[in-house]
Amino acid sequence: LYIIDQHAAHERIIYEELKKRPERQKLLIPLSFTVDPDVDEFLQQHKNIYEQISISLSRINEGTWEMTELPSLCQGLEHELIDFIYNSSGNVQEIEKQLYASISCKAAVKDGDSLDELSAEQLIQKVFLLPEPRCPHGRPIWHIVSREELFRKVQRIV
Repeated sequence: LYIIDQHAAHERIIYEELKKRPERQKLLIPLSFTVDPDVDEFLQQHKNIYEQISISLSRINEGTWEMTELPSLCQGLEHELIDFIYNSSGNVQEIEKQLYASISCKAAVKDGDSLDELSAEQLIQKVFLLPEPRCPHGRPIWHIVSREELFRKVQRIV
């Protein structure tokens, strides 16, 4: 018996999709935001991190940036992306991993959300094709209950 954590599973599925360079969605109205000088400098040097995962940023002037495109998976998460960008700097590989994990977590179905039968089946099919059975934060996606363990729990065997 497999018990699947639907949030962790969906989070990992989205994470893997983001790594494949998702479709871009152009914003009708660019979102403008301001950053501190250290973040401004980091963005100037490493804007390509965000471009690689379909987030287009343009520097308007010192400390002011605009987001013009984002991954279609992130529709409705524009302000969360800006918060992440504002608070991130440092190692390029770690930023990329944290950004993927943050987007995945916010975009994933939440614990307790009801899935219709078709969505649940699709989620289960995708889960068993994943290269890693853990969410981006390290939690297991499923727990296996053996026949013996199940029978002990319902007192069918001692």
